[in-house]
Amino acid sequence: ESMKLQPNTVLYNSVLNAYAKASQPDGAVQLLTRMQRSQVQADCYTYNSLIHAFGRSRQAETAGMWLEKMRSAGLTPDVVSYAAVMDGFARAGSAEQTVAWLQRLEAAGLRPNLTALNSVVNAFSKASQADAAAAWLEKIRKI
Repeated sequence: ESMKLQPNTVLYNSVLNAYAKASQPDGAVQLLTRMQRSQVQADCYTYNSLIHAFGRSRQAETAGMWLEKMRSAGLTPDVVSYAAVMDGFARAGSAEQTVAWLQRLEAAGLRPNLTALNSVVNAFSKASQADAAAAWLEKIRKI
């Protein structure tokens, strides 16, 4: 007798991560749909991969929407979740939104990591606001 093997959360997450790294958010969403149809439980890593996929694709608003969907699914966004949204806004050169998401991260009781803080500096750099980027660098050095 042959037993049909079913992919688990870890296997799905590995493929979702590949879609994120390839900046292919549509493929990631399609895979999540297949995952849900197969009744495989999504976890924080699942949602973080989706958030990352949209952020890398400069679709930061949609990345933020997936963070909210994560919360709606009963999961708690972590610093990686927020940093991925921030990275999306930074890639788009939206310093104001990057800082706003940093404030959301802190309001959630989380401590920003270097990735999140680097996104703020990158956002100001991309927006050609060198003085603001330098000021944030100084703030980070004092943390």
